[in-house]
Amino acid sequence: MSTLAKADTLLSSLVDRFGSELVHWHRWFDERDRWVELVHALISQATTLPETQVRKCCEDLVSAQTLGGPESVLSDDAAAQIVAALVREGASSSEAHVALGALQEVALRLELDFAGKLQVVLREAFEQVVERMQAALHIDSLNEAQVRHAFRFWLQNACGAPLTLGHPEAVEFCEKQGVAWDDLVAAAERSDIHLPLLDDMVHAAIESDSQDEVL
Repeated sequence: MSTLAKADTLLSSLVDRFGSELVHWHRWFDERDRWVELVHALISQATTLPETQVRKCCEDLVSAQTLGGPESVLSDDAAAQIVAALVREGASSSEAHVALGALQEVALRLELDFAGKLQVVLREAFEQVVERMQAALHIDSLNEAQVRHAFRFWLQNACGAPLTLGHPEAVEFCEKQGVAWDDLVAAAERSDIHLPLLDDMVHAAIESDSQDEVL
């Protein structure tokens, strides 16, 4: 089995075993939901539609599987569906095309520079936030690694930041499964799974395995 396949298999196992019981702790499970929220924000600026109608339009487009991810809006078929949905909700044709243009501009930039993943943009931004916090909120009582870990953990919980903590225990767990931690993170990225949820699933697996050993 290839390295990628091993990582994907381990990820699927973690989701099956622990995903449903841990997901309620996270605002995001599927990172593509963040894309839908950005679509909502851009449409709100491009049109004069009331908030409720913009939300309904986004919900309809999600149901039609038109907003599966940024790349989806680049197809001609999706473009036509987006314009039609907006006009149906009361937007003018010109507003609908402005909204479509904004969505496609962002989607194309994501495809070119960020592997088509909005969470990659966010992760890079939050990494800068961590560095800024470390510089601005210097803590002598902890070492640098502890401070960085604490700030990353806080950003995960307070802001839903798509960061992973990369505990040594998580790295060791993956090694026992024959998978590198970075490969598991990459598998979650490919599947648009929220990285803090990945952290939680891995730690749930570690705790479960530990209990099994005691028994």
